[in-house]
Amino acid sequence: MCKRVLVVVIGVLLWCAAAEGGLRLLNVRFDASLFTPDPELGWALRPNAKGWIVSEGEACVRINSAGMRDKERSIPKPPNTFRIAFLGDSMTEARQVPLEDNYCARLEHDLETSVMKGGVVEVVNFGVPGYGTAQELVMLRNRVRKYKPDLVLLEFYFGNDLSDNHRTLDYTKPGGRPYFVEKDGQLILDDSFRYRPEMQPAAILRHNWLADLMNHSRLLLFLDFAKARAQTALTSKGSRPDPLLPSDWVRSLMYIPPRTPYAIQSWSVTEGMLLMLRDEARSQGDGFLLLDFPMGMQISADQQKQREFMHKAGIDTLFYPNHRLESFARAHGIAYLSLQQPLADYVLQHNQRVTFGAGHFNKLGHRIVADALCDYISAHLDDLTIHPRSSGWSGTGEEHP
Repeated sequence: MCKRVLVVVIGVLLWCAAAEGGLRLLNVRFDASLFTPDPELGWALRPNAKGWIVSEGEACVRINSAGMRDKERSIPKPPNTFRIAFLGDSMTEARQVPLEDNYCARLEHDLETSVMKGGVVEVVNFGVPGYGTAQELVMLRNRVRKYKPDLVLLEFYFGNDLSDNHRTLDYTKPGGRPYFVEKDGQLILDDSFRYRPEMQPAAILRHNWLADLMNHSRLLLFLDFAKARAQTALTSKGSRPDPLLPSDWVRSLMYIPPRTPYAIQSWSVTEGMLLMLRDEARSQGDGFLLLDFPMGMQISADQQKQREFMHKAGIDTLFYPNHRLESFARAHGIAYLSLQQPLADYVLQHNQRVTFGAGHFNKLGHRIVADALCDYISAHLDDLTIHPRSSGWSGTGEEHP
C-alpha cells in the first residue's frame, strides 16, 4: 500500500514538473496574483507582489511596499513638492502598460517639466482594479490622508462604477466590498463584508502565502486561471436583479435615465458619495477634481456600431451619464473634466485605437489622457488648489516658511 502511494505521489510530482517545464519552455504565461483581502476595502493590492500581466496588453507589474502600483513614495511630503493623489479603479492602476507609460507617471513628468518648473511633482497612484466610489471614499479617509496631497483626482468610469456602488446591482464582487446606503436622509457605511471568513487574519495570511507561491509557478497560475474561468461560467452575471431593468442591463444601465428603484438608488448614492469625497478632500485643505472617463462605445470611430447599440438599448444618446454628471458637478461647485472629447477626437482624426480589447487604455490612450490632464491642471491650478503654498512649492524653487 505504501509503495502504491509513493508511486502515485512520485507520478504526480513528475507530471507537475513536466507541465511546469513545458509551460516555461513554450513561454506560456498567466496573470500573476496581485491582490490581498482587506477588511477595510474588500480587497487591495498586495504589498511587494510582482508578476506578469498578459491577459490584456503585456507588462511586468510590481506593487510597492505600501500596496500601490507605483514607485516607492515617502509618506511625509518632501519639501518643495506638489503632491497629487489619484483615486480610481483598473483604469488608473493600469497594469496593462509599463509603469512609466501610464497616465499618472506621464502626468507627473509633464507637470514637473513644463508647468511647475523649479518644483517637484508627485502623482501618487491609488488606483485598484474593481474599486467603486465607496472604496475610493474609504481609501481617501483612511489611507490617502497621511500623504497630505495638495490635489485629489477622482477617476469615475461609468462602465461599472454605478453598479459597483449598489449592493444589488454589483456584479463584480457582490457583497464583498463596503457600500454606502441611504438611511434617514443620510449615507451610512455598510461594511458587513468584513465579517466574511476570508476577511479573518488567518485567512488573509493563508491567501497571501498561497498567492506568493503561485507567482513562482506557471502551473499553479494556470490552475488558478482555469478555476476562475469555471466560476465565471457558472455565475450568470447578467441576470436581472430587478425585472424592470433591461435584459442587457450590465451593458446599458448607465446610458439610460434611471427609472427603476435600483437605478435611482444607485445614482442617488453615487452623487451623495461624490459630495462626501469633495468635502473630505476640502476638509484636509486639498483641491478636488472629478474626472469622467468614457466607455469604449462613446469613443468608437464606428458610427454604425454606435447607432445599432443605441437602437438596441432604446436610447437616443450615448452621453446621458456624462451630461448628468457634469451638471451635478457644476451645481455643487466640483471641478470637472470629461476625457471623452479628446479621446474621441483623436480616434476620429487618426483612426487609431486608444484601448485594448477589454477597454483599458493602451500606451496611446494613456498619453492622450495625460496631455489633457496636464493642460487642464496648468490652466486651472489656482482654482483647483485651496492652499497652493501649503506644499512648500512656490514655482521658483524657493520654500515658504
